[in-house]
Amino acid sequence: MNNDLVLIKEKDYENTIEKSVRPYLESIKDSGFMTSRYNHQIYYEHFFKEDAKGCVLILHGFTEGIVKYSEVIYTFLMQGFEVYMIEHFGHGSSTRYKEVEADLSKVSVNDFNIYTDDVIDFTKNIIKKQSNNSSLYLFGHSMGGGIATRVIEKEPQLFNKCVLSSPMIGINMGPLPEWFAKALSGLMIKCGKAYDYVFSHHAFDDNGNFEASPDKSRERYNYFEKIKRENDRYKSNGACWNWVYQSIKATKEMKKQAGKITIPVLLLQAEVDHSVKKSDQVKFSSLCKTCTIKEIKGSKHEIMFSKDEVNKEFWSEIFKFLEE
Repeated sequence: MNNDLVLIKEKDYENTIEKSVRPYLESIKDSGFMTSRYNHQIYYEHFFKEDAKGCVLILHGFTEGIVKYSEVIYTFLMQGFEVYMIEHFGHGSSTRYKEVEADLSKVSVNDFNIYTDDVIDFTKNIIKKQSNNSSLYLFGHSMGGGIATRVIEKEPQLFNKCVLSSPMIGINMGPLPEWFAKALSGLMIKCGKAYDYVFSHHAFDDNGNFEASPDKSRERYNYFEKIKRENDRYKSNGACWNWVYQSIKATKEMKKQAGKITIPVLLLQAEVDHSVKKSDQVKFSSLCKTCTIKEIKGSKHEIMFSKDEVNKEFWSEIFKFLEE
C-alpha cells in the first residue's frame, strides 16, 4: 500500500475542506462553459499542476457536482496529476431542460449519448487543446463510470487508461426486473410523464438518512448534505422517467460493446452496493479483456467517501494502476 499518499482525514473534515482544500483549489482553478454539439452549456473547472505526471478527467455520478468532489480533485493533484472536471448535462451549473428548471432536484435526459458525446467533445476541444500532457486518464464514478465506459467504447484511443469506481453498468431496481422497469418508464414517457419523478423519488429535503446513504463516512456525508442545503443547483435528488429509460438502454450497450475497449481499465467494486448491480460489473469485466476488477472491503457505493483506511486502499489501487 502506498505510504506517500496525501489523503484528507475524516476528523475535522468540513473544516479541512473549507479552510484548506477549497481555498487551494480556487487559487489554481480556471473555469468556463463549453457549448455542446447539442447547443447546451456544459460547465467545467480546470486545476493546473506544473510538471504533472498526467491529466485526469473526472466524471461525477448521478445527482452530483464538482464541489462534492473537492477531496477527489485534491487527492489527484497531491499525487501529481493535472485535473479537469465537468458537470454533466442536467447537473450543477450546466444546462437543464426547460421542463425541469422549476424543480432543480430533477435529473432528466432524453438520450444517454448526450452525456458521452459531451465528454468526447470536451476532451477533444478543451483538454487536448489546453493541456500539454500526453498521458490522459479518465476517472468515472457510478453514473460517471457508466458514461466513461461508453466513451472508451466509442473512442478507444482517446484516453490512455480508465478507472471505474462503482460504475453504473447495471442499475439496481430493487424487486423490479430490468425489463419491467424499462417497459414501465417507456409507457410513462408515452403518457407524457417523461419529466416527472419516478416512483419513490422526490425533491431534495433536509431529512437526510446517513444509514441509508451510499457513504460509510458520516463526516463526509454531513458535509455533502450541507453543500446541497446551501446551493440550489446542487439539490439534484431524483430521476425522471426519461433518465431511467435512457440509462437502462445505455447499460445494455455498455456490456454489448465491452469488447471494443483496448485500453487498461481498473474497475473498483464496493463490497456493499444498493445503487448498481455488482453482477453486471463482473459480467462486463469478463467481456472487456483489458479490465481488472477489485472489490474494496468495508465500502458502500461511494467507495471514495468511506472510512480513512478504506479510502487509503481505494486510492492506493488507483495510483498503482495509473503509475505502473
